[in-house]
Amino acid sequence: RTLIQMLQNDVGALVWKSKKMRAYHAKPIDKILPRHVRETFGERSVHLTDKVAFVRCPMLGSLLHQQWEQGFCESTELQLGLSMEVSNVANDGTDWNNVWLTEEDRKVVEHRQRRGKWTERTKL
Repeated sequence: RTLIQMLQNDVGALVWKSKKMRAYHAKPIDKILPRHVRETFGERSVHLTDKVAFVRCPMLGSLLHQQWEQGFCESTELQLGLSMEVSNVANDGTDWNNVWLTEEDRKVVEHRQRRGKWTERTKL
């Protein structure tokens, strides 16, 4: 089975809801993948990919680490560039063109491409 098939067949792996919650919440992918890898390949297994499979939305708005928001985006740009085997990673926002983004996310990236700096969604 592929990882995608496992996730498609295990909706509970993707979302969670406590008894007091009205709606489901998405689980972070970095919490989901290790469990599936260990269950499939053994407790001591580690799997790495040379292509970026999941990225954090640009300027998502961290509730805990606002000071690192821009750094999250810059490191994702670097990872996207390296994943696409770009010899000179520009870190100018162009790597986001290959990522599916909502219209709101796309506006944040377009601002990055025009101005060279990240901005919060609320400031657009």
